[in-house]
Amino acid sequence: MPVTSAASRAAASIIMRNKAHYFLVLLLNLTGLYLSACSSDEEPYPRFPVVTVYEEVYLDNPILQADLDNPSKRFVYLNAGINGIILHKTIDERYIALERLSPVDVDADCTVNVDVSGFFIDDPCSDATWDLEGNPSGGGNAWPLYQYQTSRTGQGGNYLIITN
Repeated sequence: MPVTSAASRAAASIIMRNKAHYFLVLLLNLTGLYLSACSSDEEPYPRFPVVTVYEEVYLDNPILQADLDNPSKRFVYLNAGINGIILHKTIDERYIALERLSPVDVDADCTVNVDVSGFFIDDPCSDATWDLEGNPSGGGNAWPLYQYQTSRTGQGGNYLIITN
């Protein structure tokens, strides 16, 4: 039987109490994180109706090309998604596809539009605004517009695939 001194038994007792203390602190922190995450009434993003989007856009279409290459416009509306899609061509030749259903109040079913100036997107129901990349820019809106994924394909990249 091993010989243990009173000092080594006391040290072992302190170590066990410290482990129990650290475990209790960890458990309380994790519980606090869980409760704070669950207590929020606000969703991380508005619940949009579920639709599958797979849209092929032929970029060499002369009508489409005229709008997307026009420096004062650079966007088109597409009949896809929930309330439609705004397809925007950036100055650096990227394509951004944004859902037209306003995230401010999804149940109100408001359709956002590019403003007549062509510099921002507005929601006629709430006066919220976004830049042309879908980021909130005014009107007390906290949500960005839903952005679909885009990828170019085909010979010379003349097709744009829009998906969610």
